[in-house]
Amino acid sequence: MDYKKTIDCGIWSEPDEKGRIRKLDMRTRQDVFDELKDKLESAGLLPDEYFIMDYSIEDDKMPDFSEAICSVDFGNSEGIYLDIRLHYYDRSKNPVSKCFATGKTLGETTADFYKMSLAAGECSMLLNGFGSKIENNVKTILIADEVESAEIANALVLQKQFNETIGRSNETVYSLIDSVKVNIPVLNNEDEEDLEI
Repeated sequence: MDYKKTIDCGIWSEPDEKGRIRKLDMRTRQDVFDELKDKLESAGLLPDEYFIMDYSIEDDKMPDFSEAICSVDFGNSEGIYLDIRLHYYDRSKNPVSKCFATGKTLGETTADFYKMSLAAGECSMLLNGFGSKIENNVKTILIADEVESAEIANALVLQKQFNETIGRSNETVYSLIDSVKVNIPVLNNEDEEDLEI
């Protein structure tokens, strides 16, 4: 089974004779940020303009946060932003909320917003998982604009026609066509000559 390892921000002791461990300290903010950035990049979710660590948290170490809030919003002038805020308590037990990282994409389409929202969800899972392993049952997430959706629909129609020619079931193809939700072009016989599988 495939598992996704979330980010553990703590530094832990070796297990004692009863198998118990205790938190010794917190990792550095730079180490955690670098790991988060690497994981976003490997998932294809790194914002294309920038993804930077914020320096509003004074300490070099991660705060022992209770929650990472990852939000997406349109900018004042251009682009879409991803902000990651950490909620924790300071030494005087006062609640604190400070920015940990910010990402930006210059695009302003629905697809851009959805992609940044996926990045925010990935960050939330990775930071709020506290080092746990989560079953990874997602193989591919596809966000397509109108042109890309039309290309996918065309490919599915060609696959459908090919399947009919060789007597293969089209159940999966019909399901995919329904999920694309675009007007599917009707192909004529000349288009079948260009069919390459």
